[in-house]
Amino acid sequence: MSRLAQIAGGVADKSPEDIYVAVGTLFDHEGEQLTREERALAADILRRLSKNVELSLRIALAERIAADPNTPHELLLLLVDDSAEVARPILGRSPLLSDSDLIHVIEVGSIEHEVCVAERPSIGEKITAALVETKSDRVAVALVRNQTARISGESYNRLIEWSRDVDDL
Repeated sequence: MSRLAQIAGGVADKSPEDIYVAVGTLFDHEGEQLTREERALAADILRRLSKNVELSLRIALAERIAADPNTPHELLLLLVDDSAEVARPILGRSPLLSDSDLIHVIEVGSIEHEVCVAERPSIGEKITAALVETKSDRVAVALVRNQTARISGESYNRLIEWSRDVDDL
């Protein structure tokens, strides 16, 4: 019997928080051993429960897995799509997020998500160009303060033009 099935067997007497923590821990520790179907089911359970689980528990899970190079990609994406407070540790530290993942966050996330991406160490020109396209003053300020960001000449020129209208930039 899989660990996911064992967790499911005792659901009746568990709170959503208990189930969230158990499935999150299982996903974190045994994600590589789970079948594709089990991984999809675990991600779906976490996604559904996240609406009913305290923010502090979701942040704690994100903090725990943020820098782990073995964290299942599905779990990272699930937490990145949560509130910015939950996404922040993963956006700041996960080595597993691709440029495509970060572009997705920029396209569909909140301004707070975009600021988290702008603060991420060593982002490349493709990401910084997408951040400049947001036309958000807060994002631009965070990007300019990121000393490890690689900014293309074109994006840099746009930031210079922009700075004429934004005091903090």
